[in-house]
Amino acid sequence: MKKLLFMKVLLIGVYNYIKGGAESVFFNTAKMLEEQGHEVVYFTLKWEKNKSSDYSEYFPESKESRKGLLKNIKNLVTYFYHFEAAKKLEKLLEVEKPDIAHIHLLWGQVTGSIFSVLRKHKVPIILTAHDHRLVCPAYVFRNG
Repeated sequence: MKKLLFMKVLLIGVYNYIKGGAESVFFNTAKMLEEQGHEVVYFTLKWEKNKSSDYSEYFPESKESRKGLLKNIKNLVTYFYHFEAAKKLEKLLEVEKPDIAHIHLLWGQVTGSIFSVLRKHKVPIILTAHDHRLVCPAYVFRNG
C-alpha cells in the first residue's frame, strides 16, 4: 500500500475574500487541498471584506487598511516593495514551517518582497499567473 504524504501549503494572495476570478481559484485550490488532507495556511493583505482567518495576525496592511498622514507615500512605496509583507511572512514561516508556497497574486500589492524570505526559509514556490502582467507590465499585451 502506498503511503500518503500530506503537506502544509502556504497560499499567498492579495485578498482573503472573493473579489474576482483569481480569488475564486485561490479558495477553490484551498478547498481541494484540504479535501485531500493537506493543511492550508493563508497569507494575504488586510482588507475590510476579508473572511475570518486563523492567520490574520500575519496579514500586512493593504492600501485600504493603512492609516496615518503618510498613507499615500507608504502606498506608493509598497506598490513596489512591501517591507511589512516581508516581515510578517517571515514570522508566519517561523511558526508554520510550510512545505511549499503557492502564490496567486502579488504584483503591486504583496510584491516580490516575499521572494527572498521564502528563499531564506527554503520554501519552494509555485506561481499561478492569473494575468499577463509577468510578460507585459504595461498590462496591455499588444505589439507595437
